[in-house]
Amino acid sequence: RRAMRQLCAVQRQWQECPGASMAISDGREDGHAVYATRKGRKVAWTCRKGREAVLPEPPPEAWAMDATVRDSEFDKDEVFAMAEWKEKEKVLVGHRSGLLYECPSHGQEVEEPELVGQVPGLCGLATSPDGEHMVIATGQGKLIQLNSEYEVLAEVELGEGFEKMPVTITWRGDGKFVATSSSHGGSRAIKVWERDGLVHHSDGEVDSRVGEALSWEPRGGLLAVAAEEGGAVQMLERNGLRRGGLVLQQSQYIIQQLCWNADSEILGVLLEHKDGMGVGDAPRQVEDDVPFRQKMVVQLWHRCNHHWYLKWQEPIGGPAQLLWDDTDAKTLHIFSRVEEGWTSIKFVWDDATVTQLGTTVTTDGSTLLLNSFMKAIIPPPMCNVAILCRAPITAVCASTFADQECIAAVLSSKVLAIAISEACGNWNTLLADASEGSLVDAVDGVVHAKEATLELPKQWFVRQVSWQGPQKVLLLVDDFSTGALCERLVSFEISWGDSSTMMADMVQNTCLNDILGCTGKTVARVTSMAGGDSDGVLISIVDKRQKNSPGGHLSSVASFDGSQLLELGKCRGCCHWLLPLKADRNGLASFAARSADRELFIGGELVASNVRSFGCHFAGEEPTVLYVTGDNVLHSLRLAATEDQEHSKLNGFQKSLTESAANAAAQGGNWQRRAVESGARLVAVPSKCPTVVLQMPRGNLEGIYPRSLVLDMVLSVLEKECYSDAFAIACRHRVDLNILVDYKWPFAQSKTGAHTLVVSLADAQKLVELVHALRPESVLQKGGVYAGTVEFGSDADPTGYEKDAYEDKINKVCEALRFAMEELDAAYYALPILSTYFRSQPPQLGEALLHATKLCLPSNGSTEGASMSHTASVLSKSSHTISMSKMMKHLLVYCDEESLYKAALALYNLELAAVVVSYAQVMDPGEKLQELEAFDDISPMEKQHAHIDLCLGRLPRAAKNFALAGDWPSFERSVTIAKQAPEDVFPVLLQHFPHDCTERATEAKVLRIALGESLLGRGRAEEAAVAYLSGGDLEHAIHAYRTAGAWRMVLSLAGKLGWGDADVKSLALELAEELLIGAPRDTATILLDYVHDVHRGVEILASTGAWREALCATYRCSRPDLVDTLLAPAAAASLVRALDDFKEDNARLKKYIARLRTLRQRRAALAATVGPPAEEYVVEDVDNEAISEVGTSVMSDYSAYTHRSAATGTSNDGSSLTSASAASCVGRRNRRRGKRDKKKGRIRAGAPNEEYALLQHLKQCPMTPHRRESYGELAELLIVLGHEQDAKTLQTTLSNLVAFQDSVAKNSILAMKEIEGSTQEKFAEPHQVEKAKWKWALLRGEEETRDDIHYQSIL
Repeated sequence: RRAMRQLCAVQRQWQECPGASMAISDGREDGHAVYATRKGRKVAWTCRKGREAVLPEPPPEAWAMDATVRDSEFDKDEVFAMAEWKEKEKVLVGHRSGLLYECPSHGQEVEEPELVGQVPGLCGLATSPDGEHMVIATGQGKLIQLNSEYEVLAEVELGEGFEKMPVTITWRGDGKFVATSSSHGGSRAIKVWERDGLVHHSDGEVDSRVGEALSWEPRGGLLAVAAEEGGAVQMLERNGLRRGGLVLQQSQYIIQQLCWNADSEILGVLLEHKDGMGVGDAPRQVEDDVPFRQKMVVQLWHRCNHHWYLKWQEPIGGPAQLLWDDTDAKTLHIFSRVEEGWTSIKFVWDDATVTQLGTTVTTDGSTLLLNSFMKAIIPPPMCNVAILCRAPITAVCASTFADQECIAAVLSSKVLAIAISEACGNWNTLLADASEGSLVDAVDGVVHAKEATLELPKQWFVRQVSWQGPQKVLLLVDDFSTGALCERLVSFEISWGDSSTMMADMVQNTCLNDILGCTGKTVARVTSMAGGDSDGVLISIVDKRQKNSPGGHLSSVASFDGSQLLELGKCRGCCHWLLPLKADRNGLASFAARSADRELFIGGELVASNVRSFGCHFAGEEPTVLYVTGDNVLHSLRLAATEDQEHSKLNGFQKSLTESAANAAAQGGNWQRRAVESGARLVAVPSKCPTVVLQMPRGNLEGIYPRSLVLDMVLSVLEKECYSDAFAIACRHRVDLNILVDYKWPFAQSKTGAHTLVVSLADAQKLVELVHALRPESVLQKGGVYAGTVEFGSDADPTGYEKDAYEDKINKVCEALRFAMEELDAAYYALPILSTYFRSQPPQLGEALLHATKLCLPSNGSTEGASMSHTASVLSKSSHTISMSKMMKHLLVYCDEESLYKAALALYNLELAAVVVSYAQVMDPGEKLQELEAFDDISPMEKQHAHIDLCLGRLPRAAKNFALAGDWPSFERSVTIAKQAPEDVFPVLLQHFPHDCTERATEAKVLRIALGESLLGRGRAEEAAVAYLSGGDLEHAIHAYRTAGAWRMVLSLAGKLGWGDADVKSLALELAEELLIGAPRDTATILLDYVHDVHRGVEILASTGAWREALCATYRCSRPDLVDTLLAPAAAASLVRALDDFKEDNARLKKYIARLRTLRQRRAALAATVGPPAEEYVVEDVDNEAISEVGTSVMSDYSAYTHRSAATGTSNDGSSLTSASAASCVGRRNRRRGKRDKKKGRIRAGAPNEEYALLQHLKQCPMTPHRRESYGELAELLIVLGHEQDAKTLQTTLSNLVAFQDSVAKNSILAMKEIEGSTQEKFAEPHQVEKAKWKWALLRGEEETRDDIHYQSIL
């Protein structure tokens, strides 16, 4: 999976191990070691210098157990093997004699190593990954399994013919199997054993003789076995079968060790030259012997797509040992016996070995594999160009200068290799034309890089390489010449001699310790700033002294121009991945960095977390950072350069990003995010195309086109008004074509803009696609699918993209494009012109057919029509012709046949309709042609048009045409049609038959009478009466007014018709009876004025509470006797009922208040018991007008919520019209209405919303102003009758009740606010007392307010 990336060393440490013979890691994160010395049987720790533990000398009987081991080539005092007990934090030291000792792994204070056991000669040992078991190979050819307490669990024979040679033992990662490589009869055998009981599982099938090296992949898939000759590694499965392998192509070397890292991605190989020194050779002085460093080589291999890549190589001096760190899978420990040191090298997978033009550089040993993704996507291990070097590559970098891609590589032989492409990153041309003057060599058809030897001291190790300028290369070097680490930045100037010979001269050597000023800082990454349009490098500096998280440090990123460091920002964690961004308008460089914790920083600001890989697109002035997160989503982040800030402004864009993401999600997508395959990572982002190359977990490559990059390219092309290129890009990448007209709106609807668009596209089919892609809304406005693109994609003013600006967008664009196409060539653009008619809202199919007819007129030689005006003049200049057949087929593609056929009929053009039928595919031609023939037989023309309109369902036009036919049957037909759709047809007919029409006056009257009948049938009686009046039909007008209840107009028209007094009086009596229930005061007026029934009229007024009008009527009609005989008893009865109702209302309110007190006490007790509720108190809406009865309450002996009690007042005269008895706060009429309201808005005892519903009801309890005024008139009448004390009693009782009701309403509103938790909402206030005049100063007295105070104390 890592084939497209380079293994980059980011940190190197060295620790001295004097006289060491072997070492293992002590298991800690700081990379210290436990080692055994060659002499003196000592064990030492690098973390505790000077601390040593001496192993006791083996007794003679220990050697007697196996004399062969003692006579071997090894020193008898030398430690043979070491292993770690991870759980016990102990180190097991195995002496060659077979004695086993235990030492602490961290060098704690101990008296001496503890002897834990002895075996007959030690040939090998290894502990299991879980630290619970250990396998030991003895000199007697046995394999023994022990637990951590050194108890023997199993013992088996290794096989016949066992030779007492070292046995290699390796465990599988899960510890279920163990493999051994032992010598039998001159050859080695590979065996696999099960953990439980060491049961023999399988034998390895190898093609040739194998060596001692053996290593099992931690994930358990492959077992690596070293071949004895030829420098090859064979891969075996658990069952022993072959599964590929790798060829080292180093026949002069022998594999000494194989070692997988913890995540099974890298295989470490230790090679020794056949002519090198043996294991027991004495150490040599490395400084005085250059060839000696080539005796042993460390190689790191990685597999992808069944191809093995050599990712890193470094020569070392003499016998060594490889160990991978257990906690950090990319940290390699190299223990050298000759150099007597422990070297730790931390690697990372480098994501930055790619140029701005999208060319990736992959290393494979001594070969540079180049893939130009701007031209084609070629999966590994294939490539566009392969450049060979003379030695394996240790570090590589790639940059772009002036459209030339420059690649620099440092080889393991300390040689600098350079390869430079032609313009625009064209490597293929360079490959074909490699000549004497080119920057690569071509020998026998193979491309070789230019090389130059670097004059570096032997103790300098090149960690990284970077371009510092077009002709300057910078090396990050680890200097151990003084014994301590000194990081250096060494610059080499590249020059070219005769025949393009390359030379590299050191021009600068900077010690970073002097610049940084302390030893606690180290350089993690160096990368070129070529992407930032400036020379120099970016350096990531890790300050180990400052830890901002438990496992991380604080990093600072700075630019280095060769003399000084300029800090650009700080980031959390160790930033091993840097990417330069373009400099802002102030000339300050910016950067993107990813830390080891997968956090992405831009300019020192945290942008995203859990970032797997990232890259940058440099197509425009504003770079776009793309990154893939752990949830397998590709994000796009466009940066906007600002003049008033040092770094790129992120806050504004992130706000826009959030808004546009929400808008896009509402539309069904998000153009700034894209889901990718699980495990995919970003490989390259070519700057000259909107492509992003991803590598899948399987190793294959995929090129995708993120919508953000595509939109950037479309907008950049539209900025140049290259609509043809923008159209091609939009079609290829499925971008909504509305962006062509929405960008720089309203440019597209202007005459100039439409002309430019048509000329740029210059293709009728493209214009057809554009017209049919139009949508009413804009894709760029707020809420559109591409919202937020314009603000950061171009220099256009984003304020022009408001929603209201696109009103009637489709019609405006279609009209502008149609005019431009007709101006250019109406015949050539005939099809898109027809599409503009069809796409108009509503579709103009009739105009489209007319236009098609006009276009065919010149070719047919017809001159029908007055003039073709603009279209005809354009056609006379056009060199193109188009047939009716093509235009009809085009219209039928986009609209259904029936609609087009009806559009032709709507033009009353039967021939055109026949043409549509002839080209229709689904329509039955026989049926339609028969219909057309029937229309053609109708005459006159008005009737023909009327029948066509009826067929099309156009009733107003049909009625009009029938009326214009002139004959009476046709007129009656039009009236019949009008009655079918009166709202649409009658206004049309009335315009053609005005009231002053003298020629057809009869038709005008008949039309108005028909309108009256229609209105009366639809319940609009008064409007019907007016229509009857206009038609002169007064009898029907009286009936309509009577139906509407307009009794004054009824009596007026009766007088106009000359009715007699008896008839009028009889009509008045009938009207009085009809209005008695709905309008009793109107009934009283009719009885008094027209029937002259004073007694009954006064009685009705008294029953409605109109006491003043009743008193006035008695004296106006000269009936003062009715004051004592009728008004006085009625007033007395009303007074009694009112006082009873006041008492009942007061009792009901007190009952509700008591219930409310109980509910509030319960809620308080519940809150004290279980605590306050987790969420706010939620209430339901309660109807304010209807409160229904519920069952018997447990709090009282009657209904908890009721509207009436047993005390019910009755009138003396038994009249059903008496409304004074409904004097309560809700009233009997309201009670009847509540029962009819389908029991809506009930207050149910014990319901969750009972308290809120009760408050809602109490808020509406105040008496209405009209009813208060009625009681005021009653008090006034009582004074007239001489009952002042009764009037005072009435007013005092009513005043106390009203004050109580108003106080309850106001405090209920406050309680509702408390429950809802809203102090901002303004509730409707109760009825104001001042609006009703009902209190008389004469009757004022002391008013009790104790009920008001009582209710306030409850709330």
